[in-house]
Amino acid sequence: SAYPYVKLHQPSHFYGVPSLKLETGETDRWDKMAELASGPEVVAYFAKVMRRFLATDRVHYLSMCEWDGRVLRSLVDDMTWEVKVLKKVVDATYMKVEVPLHRPPPFVVEDAVVIPPNQLPLVTTRPRFVVIGAGKTGIDAVLWLLDRVD
Repeated sequence: SAYPYVKLHQPSHFYGVPSLKLETGETDRWDKMAELASGPEVVAYFAKVMRRFLATDRVHYLSMCEWDGRVLRSLVDDMTWEVKVLKKVVDATYMKVEVPLHRPPPFVVEDAVVIPPNQLPLVTTRPRFVVIGAGKTGIDAVLWLLDRVD
């Protein structure tokens, strides 16, 4: 559900796993590692990493599940699995990030249309925009809009 023009906010060199580089080795005009992988490149990279992990039979990946500390429940069917943790649990929900696309705005909106960043490429008219947010997604939206100004 990320916006289609997303890129990493730091060079690809600083992401990934030690056994497989994400960066391709491209450099900027000052010969620095400045490659910023796109969303599809990051997804393809981690799919490759997961295939390698799964091939070892030391990793089991159960996506689209919820865990209560003892039982995994599928979010797409009635499957459940009782889990006995042997060493450690990796909780990828630790930060509890809220994606604006998945909740209404935390403020009142009058006489305006709220467009999440991932829907900007679908806008066919040239309305005026107000970008709310000072993080990476906000600046990505601003830069994407500026690239399309006539």
